[in-house]
Amino acid sequence: MRPLALIALVLVLGSVAVPSAEARKATPVARRQIDTLIDRFVKDVVQRKNLAEGWMLAGPYLRGGTTRSAWLSGKGVTVEAFPAIGTDFRHAWTGSFLSPTRAELTVTLRSRGRNAQLLESQTVVVKEHGHWLVDTFYPAGIIRLGRGHAGSCGKPSCSISGPNDFGPQGAGGGQEGLPSHDAAHWLWIVLGSLGGFLAATGGGLLLRVRLRDRRARLAYQASRLGSSQDRGLVDSR
Repeated sequence: MRPLALIALVLVLGSVAVPSAEARKATPVARRQIDTLIDRFVKDVVQRKNLAEGWMLAGPYLRGGTTRSAWLSGKGVTVEAFPAIGTDFRHAWTGSFLSPTRAELTVTLRSRGRNAQLLESQTVVVKEHGHWLVDTFYPAGIIRLGRGHAGSCGKPSCSISGPNDFGPQGAGGGQEGLPSHDAAHWLWIVLGSLGGFLAATGGGLLLRVRLRDRRARLAYQASRLGSSQDRGLVDSR
């Protein structure tokens, strides 16, 4: 391995494994504030219950590719809708604080029914003018829990779909893949939010490593969920 590549690898692995000193400065108050932020954001934006309130919770990168009027109309919301079940999403996230004003989270939501899905969204929250805002929120992976799903791709028949699966090749063509409008909508949301994330952090290489690791974890979770389903432990409502 070339010296520069080795140095880059060490830096990336070090940044993943070792939290910074600032990451340990998160206070209970900040965590409670983010609990409230995620709960409101999922309800107002992801579930589309109150887009006007949701606009007030969106950071500059979520707002950057749209306008308030387009957002309120529902056509310009830069976050994909998802029929998440539940009434309290304060603890639907895990993650770490990079500084007292910035945190990287993973928000996990589930839909209802035989064909339930688990959605994992990579999320960045920032504190501006004393208020926490959701700056990026993009799908890092979908696990489909219903029977008959297999493999990893952008098609509804697959068990797992990740960011790379929503491109022209991953989504597939014709009637077998995602409808062209839906595939393009997902792709623009992923690319727009991903661009904001990269611009905000400058961590392109680190993000590639994290997405690769997340994909492997999604595959593992899907296999575990499949085994649980065979044992009758997964909700079949």
